[in-house]
Amino acid sequence: MKKISFKNQFGEKIVGILHINKKTKKAIIMVHGFTGHKEGYFTSGLSNLLEKNYNLLRYDFSGNKESEGKFEDQSYSKYIEELHLAIEFMKNKGFKEIILVGHSLGATISLFEYQKYKDANKIIFIAPAFYLKKKFMLSLVLRFFITLIKGKISYKDAFGNEITLKRKFFTERLFVYKKHKALKILNIPSLGILAEKDKSINNKKCEKLFKKYKIPYHIVKEAAHNFREERYLKEVSNYIIKWLK
Repeated sequence: MKKISFKNQFGEKIVGILHINKKTKKAIIMVHGFTGHKEGYFTSGLSNLLEKNYNLLRYDFSGNKESEGKFEDQSYSKYIEELHLAIEFMKNKGFKEIILVGHSLGATISLFEYQKYKDANKIIFIAPAFYLKKKFMLSLVLRFFITLIKGKISYKDAFGNEITLKRKFFTERLFVYKKHKALKILNIPSLGILAEKDKSINNKKCEKLFKKYKIPYHIVKEAAHNFREERYLKEVSNYIIKWLK
C-alpha cells in the first residue's frame, strides 16, 4: 500500500492510495460519494477487505481531503474527468481489467464516466444516488434556484459542516447528466448493492431501475447509507468477490 498522485485536467494534484496484489491483474477503483474521501469509513474499510483479492486504488476527488482544489468547484463533469484520469493511471500501471466500485454520488459518476469513455470492464453501484428521498430532492431543487440568483450557496450538512456549492453542480445534476440515457448503453457486467435502511436513497425506485436494465442487485439488511458496521462491510465485500468470480 502506497500513496500516489496524478494531476487532473486543471493541473490540481489528486491524491490516492494504491493497494498492490501481485496475484492478479484485476484492479478496483473506489469512487467515493459526496463529501467523502479515500480514508472515510466505508471507502477505506471496504478497500482493506477487497485488497486481499484485487489491486485497488482509492483516491480523493479534487477539493476533498488531501487532493488540491476547492470543494465549491466540484461538478459532475469535473469528477468524470478525474475518474477517467484515475482509470488511465491504473492502465498505465499495467492492470488489464478495471472494475469501478462507486458509492452514492461516486456510483453516478462511474456510470457517466463509462457513458463518455467506455474504458471500464465492470461497474458496481453501491447505494447509488440515482434517486434521492423526497426531502433531499426538494432541497436539491431549492438550492439550485438559490444559485440562479446568487451563483452559489452555503449551507450546513447533516454533520454540521459548512458546504459551499456553485450553480454548475446543481445544473449538471438536474439537467445535464441523465441516468436512463447512460444505462441504455451500459453494455458491461454491472451490479447494484442497496442499504435496506438508507435514509438518503429511494431504494424502491433504484430496484425498479435495476430490474428495467437487468442489473442484478443485493440488499444489505438493516444497513444504512454508509454501511457503518464491520458486518455490513463484510457482507458487501463478500458479495462483490462472489460476483466477480
